[in-house]
Amino acid sequence: MTRAAAVPAAMIVTLTLWPATATGQALLTQPQRYALTTDVFDGRALWVQPAGMARRREATVGWSVTADQRGGITTLEQYGLTLVSRGFGLGWQRAELIDDTHVSQWAVGYGAGGPRASLGVTRRWLRGERVQDAVWDIGARVVPRPLLEVSVVWRDIGDPTVRAPAGVPSPQDTSYGSTLLPAAALTLLGGRARLGGEWELVTSSWGTSAVRFGGAVVLPFHLGLQVRAEFAGDFAYRDLAVALTWSAARGRVTGFGAFPQGGGARQFGLWGSAVRDLEPRVPGFR
Repeated sequence: MTRAAAVPAAMIVTLTLWPATATGQALLTQPQRYALTTDVFDGRALWVQPAGMARRREATVGWSVTADQRGGITTLEQYGLTLVSRGFGLGWQRAELIDDTHVSQWAVGYGAGGPRASLGVTRRWLRGERVQDAVWDIGARVVPRPLLEVSVVWRDIGDPTVRAPAGVPSPQDTSYGSTLLPAAALTLLGGRARLGGEWELVTSSWGTSAVRFGGAVVLPFHLGLQVRAEFAGDFAYRDLAVALTWSAARGRVTGFGAFPQGGGARQFGLWGSAVRDLEPRVPGFR
């Protein structure tokens, strides 16, 4: 192929594949970029593990903003709001896509139970120029022993479909199948450290979509550090995410960065929330 022909061909491939990939990323909410399903306990649980909304008795009003950085250019990729109180959750997020379209998600959820065991469900509505769909997320978690937590989430029940962008040669709609995520975590050092992992299975074929491992540690000055690595089904390295959280009696702020293998778009973001404890709790992970 000549250079003159290769340039238009590369443009066609980019227009065909990049919007589809970006739309798939838009279906992920910010906390899913850095948190394991066993990590979440505040408003982020609405999006990651619905059962986590019952893990602590607190009320939070949260906001999030996420940016993409590709080729030295930084763009606003996603932003949203989340409210959770006494197990009830409401959320909204909007993702801006590179083809000048967007995907908005509205979520309503509920978690029942307590710190040792809980169940939860979230209903999400996806709306945009290329998607009009609704899905369910169902989760459960239990602490069978003081240092061990076991979790499972069935996500995207309903297999959302994203239509191909207009004007792309040979357009094809993309269906994102539901996934099952079993997970486990160990609490160490008297509640000051935590190690966990999760396995993401595509339910249509029971093939492995991803395997993730992570750790978290409580630091001085009300800080907490999280690190999560993601691998493909053959354990090929995909992505590293690092998050730092500052927690106080009435507020919580997390900053994160996600760094994919192979030169893909880096992501950076903030999650902030006002917090009201509805019962006393001890420091550390719970």
